[in-house]
Amino acid sequence: MPQWMRVGNVHEQALADILSGTALADATAAIRTIAQSGPCEPDEECSPGTPLSGCNPRN
Repeated sequence: MPQWMRVGNVHEQALADILSGTALADATAAIRTIAQSGPCEPDEECSPGTPLSGCNPRN
């Protein structure tokens, strides 16, 4: 299982506990901090969504 932004596992604890836990609160705060820091500029060498582009989401 990926470890990025891991907030809980419903096989190990109740969903209600995950949703009200500190791990989810911390992850939400981290996402909001990044989102509020302003828009990011795409890679100038990349054109996402363009056919034959080497960029995600369409390679």
